[in-house]
Amino acid sequence: MEYLKKPFRWVVTQFKNHTVRSLLVSISVLTIAAAGIMWACGVFSSVSTFSYLSNREYVLAPAEKPEPQTLEELLHSDVPSVDTLLKNPEIAQELLNAEKLTDIVDSRLALNNLRSLGEQLNERLEEETPVVVDISAGTAKGGRRLGTTVKTSEGITAEQREKLHR
Repeated sequence: MEYLKKPFRWVVTQFKNHTVRSLLVSISVLTIAAAGIMWACGVFSSVSTFSYLSNREYVLAPAEKPEPQTLEELLHSDVPSVDTLLKNPEIAQELLNAEKLTDIVDSRLALNNLRSLGEQLNERLEEETPVVVDISAGTAKGGRRLGTTVKTSEGITAEQREKLHR
């Protein structure tokens, strides 16, 4: 027991004589010892977390789907657009070349999309056509206009059009 009393007395006397230096040394030693114990217990190792995703590479889908290039792609797309039909004359020609409905429609989705395209085309046709002004006027000797005629895009005058709609 005597051999333990000697170092203990030495530490106590060091603390009395050099308090700041002794505190720095003892705090450093305790910090290193605590860090070593925590490292040995595995506190600093990475914890594996549960994930529903398997550990592999994932390929993300493109942000936008490419525009359909054939009639079949157009009829099987999520949202068929009449603009696509009007932009690609090959698709329109393929639609015109079909002799039977079964030549182009193979599923209920294609049939519904074909109906949707028909409705979109009808809406476009029903929209009021813009009025095209055709001014055919002569001038008299005094620089006055003799008359003006306003023709619509159908080739009839505005007055004739009003009579037709009555």
